[in-house]
Amino acid sequence: MNIKKIIVTTVFVFTTLSLTACQSQKEEQYYVKTKDSAYYDMGYNVYENGLIYTISKTAGTQAYFFDYETMNGVPLCNKPNCTHSDLSCISNLCSREFFVPVIYKDYIYWFTSNYKIVDSDDGKSQKPEIKTKCMKAVLDTGAVETFAEIDDVFMNSAIDLIVDKDKLYIIGSREMYQDPVDRTWSSFGRSGEQYLYSINLDSAEVHNYGRINDSPYAENNWIHGASLFSEVKMEGIYNNKLYMYYRYVEDPKIIIDYLNTDWIENGNPQKDIPWIIENKCLDLKTGEITISDLPYAWCIGENHYVYEENDKFFILDENGEKAEAENMYENEWYDFKFVNGKLWKGSINQGFDFKTGKGFSLSEKYSNKDINVLDYINGKYVITYFENEEMKFENVSEEELIGGTK
Repeated sequence: MNIKKIIVTTVFVFTTLSLTACQSQKEEQYYVKTKDSAYYDMGYNVYENGLIYTISKTAGTQAYFFDYETMNGVPLCNKPNCTHSDLSCISNLCSREFFVPVIYKDYIYWFTSNYKIVDSDDGKSQKPEIKTKCMKAVLDTGAVETFAEIDDVFMNSAIDLIVDKDKLYIIGSREMYQDPVDRTWSSFGRSGEQYLYSINLDSAEVHNYGRINDSPYAENNWIHGASLFSEVKMEGIYNNKLYMYYRYVEDPKIIIDYLNTDWIENGNPQKDIPWIIENKCLDLKTGEITISDLPYAWCIGENHYVYEENDKFFILDENGEKAEAENMYENEWYDFKFVNGKLWKGSINQGFDFKTGKGFSLSEKYSNKDINVLDYINGKYVITYFENEEMKFENVSEEELIGGTK
């Protein structure tokens, strides 16, 4: 199956000291067009002309590209005569090794990580030697190469990342622990000391911005809590700042006692535990990381920042203007999406229009489908939902999707 190639016009601007400028244009052709700035997670990752998602099959996970023009999904592979049936196919290889394969200029990027236990320099103890590779494959041919190598952190378990222009931002974790009694080694994904990295997708330059979960109490989550909410979570870019947060408790007994309850059946650790949450941001212009005055974000989209405060949800626009989404409170699931100026939450079948300041419900046709609003293209919404255990995609008008206002 083939992914249709689209033409992208890239404009290069050269300035002189006299502030005059000239422009030249170069036409480049890409099958999948990456947005200038995008947040990707384990769900459906949106590009200009389609989206990437994964399907679990008996043989493993496979990455698909859903084309907006044809409204059909095909394996993420353009290699001629490929059967897409084994690991020689990039759609299988990239998604089985990494949760969130990324496309940039028709190259597919993903991460692999491994470790071995070696003797320390003094010969009296041991330490983990962690190696991560950023892999790169050509969409047309399937040819694979190692694009960049990063030591001392795992990246293959990352569940969210951000691409902004030519840089990919990802969290790397030192998630290996040695039992103090029997001295055995183990790991919990997305835990331990966690660092923000960027990788330039043109030059392969790697930059470590430093540790994010730097509270001395952060280790309580993974030492006592079996990696309970121990990850640093990125949410997106708002006003040229990349936002991320982590949580911890100062008293480890809080986590220990909570884990001895029936919390799996009847609890909600996100609400039940009195977390201290530290919200940080990276200034993309200066490269400086600071603690943000804003509450941590539940969702960032179209340069709008969605957060919770005192059991209410608020939205900030690019100018800092605030609106309360009165009908949207439900803080158990992270299924918010901000698309076409509206906040959507499929699990409660509600939405909020920032421009009008009014909430709305979904139409009767879609009110019980737990839809996910993914994009808005050519006057219609791209949505997905499951029906009879099968993933469905639709292209729907606003009139079809929205019912009454609240």
